[in-house]
This record gives sequence, C-alpha cells and structure tokens, in this order.
Amino acid sequence: MISHMNNTHSRLTLVGLFALFATLAGCSNKLTGSLTIDARVFRPTSCNSGQALGFAGVELHADDDDRRVRIVSLPTTQTQVVVLGGGTIVQLSNCGLMNLETQNSTVNDVRNVRGNVMLQCTDGVHNVSGAITFENCH
Repeated sequence: MISHMNNTHSRLTLVGLFALFATLAGCSNKLTGSLTIDARVFRPTSCNSGQALGFAGVELHADDDDRRVRIVSLPTTQTQVVVLGGGTIVQLSNCGLMNLETQNSTVNDVRNVRGNVMLQCTDGVHNVSGAITFENCH
C-alpha cells in the first residue's frame, strides 16, 4: 500500500512539475527585430504589456541598454513612441503601424500581448525607426 502511494505521489509531483515548466516556457517573452534610436541600435530582450503600466501597447527592455521604449497604441490608431532613460524622456508621435493582440494567457492578472510594429518617426531632433515582433509580453 505504501509503495502504491509513493508511486502515485511521484507521478503527481512529476505531472505538477511538467505543468509548471510548460506554463513558464509558454509565457517567456519572444522578440525579434531591432530599432534604431538616434543612430544607436536598440535590441529588446524582454517586454511588458502596457496594461500593467496603464496604456495600450508594449514596453521593451534591452539587457545592455539603460533605455526603455514604450510603444503606445492611441485610440486614433496612431502609434506613439516614448523613450525613457538617461534622465530624459523623448516622445514621438505618428510613428507608424502597430498590430497589437491580447493573448488568452495572463500573468499576475495582466493579459499577455503579442504583435508587431514598423516604426519611422522624428521630431526633428530625435529619430526612431525599425521593426519588432513580440509575443508573451506580460
């Protein structure tokens, strides 16, 4: 009887660990592409849904860069880019196209988002251009 219980417990533990791994692996950020911001390349390595920060869109982070890039989908269907870092905030409007979709999964009550952006904008001083595809941003 004890042997049967140990086998059942071992199977349940393995099933639980597999489910946890599958959930975590399925929620890993997936990013491709890069941006050029003021002649400097920005390659994102992680992302967050804008929902957690109070906007529709995505925030991109790069491991080797102190900047964060927020790509905001405005109700007018325009795309706005906000570059944060180095003590400055750069905000550019009419930056291109963003396709943004909510996914079925949530992490910490934040719905994952996926999509892509094609950006090209300037304010006469700052320039942002490039394309990014993102998935599982929460």
